[in-house]
Parts: sequence; structure tokens; C-alpha cells
Amino acid sequence: MMQFWNRSLLTIGNLNLIVLYCAACIFQTIEKPIMSQYSFCPRNVLFLYEGYRCFTHVFLHENIIHSGMNLMLIIIVGPIVEKKYGTIRFVLTVLWSIILIGALNCFISLVLCFSLHADKLMYSHSVGFTGVLFHLGTLATGISYLRRFKLYPWAAVVLLKFVFPKLSVLENLSGIILGNLQIYGALNKVLPSISFVRKIEDWNTCKFAQIQKLYMPAPSIPLARPKIRANKKWRAVTKETLKW
Repeated sequence: MMQFWNRSLLTIGNLNLIVLYCAACIFQTIEKPIMSQYSFCPRNVLFLYEGYRCFTHVFLHENIIHSGMNLMLIIIVGPIVEKKYGTIRFVLTVLWSIILIGALNCFISLVLCFSLHADKLMYSHSVGFTGVLFHLGTLATGISYLRRFKLYPWAAVVLLKFVFPKLSVLENLSGIILGNLQIYGALNKVLPSISFVRKIEDWNTCKFAQIQKLYMPAPSIPLARPKIRANKKWRAVTKETLKW
């Protein structure tokens, strides 16, 4: 059992994420901050310039069941993604996920508010790490031996809405969208290339981290992108359009 734990569940980036999340949970339990002052609210972020909410809401939770579920998913999903992408890209993925999920959530809320008059989305408050976890979970389902589970994140959004009605569906969907964008290479502009990461790992200051067995180096070959399949009818229509 200990051998399985060492090989499968412990990586340096994810281990630090677990420690940080546990520390945030302990702080919330002791200090009991006012949730509405630190939760994510699109209106406050866009019009009151409270951008700090994009970061603070991630490490808050509604109850012990919510925090326990998030911690369990971090332990399970984190090492899978870190072993595939490497420790440096994993850490940067989590950081960018926090920023981009907030930005995407604000954008979708603003569009729906003006187009469908869904004002409630702009005033809604949400907390939790689930958006980032859906991002990481989608990346995990993009790995070859886990692609048969690619619909699981979508099903989990519906299931969690029934179990935790106060969770933000829009934030979870934003995590899935970002995960798919990263799988197909749309986030390559904000993430360092594998060759650049390998150059960083060659620095003397990074040698100590690489000696640690928990450190995951960048993959030796570029990550393969899934091919977008098109059926015969679509190909025929495309050819005719190009001819025209």
C-alpha cells in the first residue's frame, strides 16, 4: 500500500497544493471570515474592481463536506496531470486556471446578463476550488488511457448541482472549457513550451528539485493533441465550399 502511495499519489507540485489548501481550510475554520467579502461575484469584480475575489474565493468552502470533497479530488486528479505535464507546467496551469476561470465566468455572466437579462448571474456569489478541479479533471481525461472517461466532467457538473445546490455551475463549466482549450493547444500562448521548461530544469538552481523523487520533469516529447474527426458529409460540404 505504501509503495502504491509513493508511486501514484505523491508529486511535489500537488503536495504543496494540498498543504496550501489545508492551511486555507484551517484558517477559515479558526478566523471564520465573512464569506460575502471574499467570494467570487462578477458584478463586484467588473464594476467595483475587486479582482482579489478571483483568488480568495478559490480557497474558501461552504462546509466540511465541500472541503473534504475538494481535497479528495486534489489528491486523486493532481498527480495524474502533474505526471503528464511536468511539475512546472502543472503549477502554472493551476495559477492560470484561477485567473482565467474568473475572467471567463465574468465574460459569460456579462453576455448572458445583456442578452437574456439574467441579472442573477452578475450578483451571484460562489466559493470553492471546484472550477480548477474541473479544469484538471478535463486535462486528465485527455490522457490516452483515460479518454473513455471524457464525459465524466460534464456528468459531474449535473450531479454536483443536485448534491451542492449553491455551487456555481458556470464556474465548473468554465473549468471544463479551459481544460478542453488547453488540450487542443489554445492556451499555449500563456503556458511555457516544453523546450523552455526543459531549459529551466537545466539551471543549477533547479537541480536540487530534480533530485527529489517527487519532482516530475517535463515530458521528453511534445504532448500530442487529439485529432478532431470530421464525418464524410462534412468533408464533402467543406470541399464544395472551397471550390465555390
